[in-house]
Amino acid sequence: MSELCHSLGLAVPKFIFVAEERWVGLPGRSLSIMEYIKGIPLHLWATSESRTATEIREVAVKLAKEIDRLSTAMITHGDCKASNIIVTGDHQPYFVDLDGAIQHRSRSAFRKAYFKDARRFRANWLQDDTGELFSNVFSDHPLHS
Repeated sequence: MSELCHSLGLAVPKFIFVAEERWVGLPGRSLSIMEYIKGIPLHLWATSESRTATEIREVAVKLAKEIDRLSTAMITHGDCKASNIIVTGDHQPYFVDLDGAIQHRSRSAFRKAYFKDARRFRANWLQDDTGELFSNVFSDHPLHS
């Protein structure tokens, strides 16, 4: 999935090593080692006292663009919580923990998983005023349908 995301220009770390055990064709245990992204998890970054509303809006806009790119390819993260998004020093958000990411074949399956990702992401901000600045990173109408 990481290679597909890279080919689409998405901000995700590269896989360095992947090993997976299968039993009768079913996935079993797996191990993946990804490129290290130096940054801070989104929820910690956004709630830091040193962050300005302008910086947070900048990251929210970049994150919305990344989510839109995922949507265009009908990819969902699978566990889109703020701790699975790393913000680098140049304010670029990176998706990490991609083991649940899926490229869907049908629009209906994609939309269902997309709204699940959106609910998961929004749950991070229920008790936080910062959440208002991230309220629009997920479109209400993925794939313009």
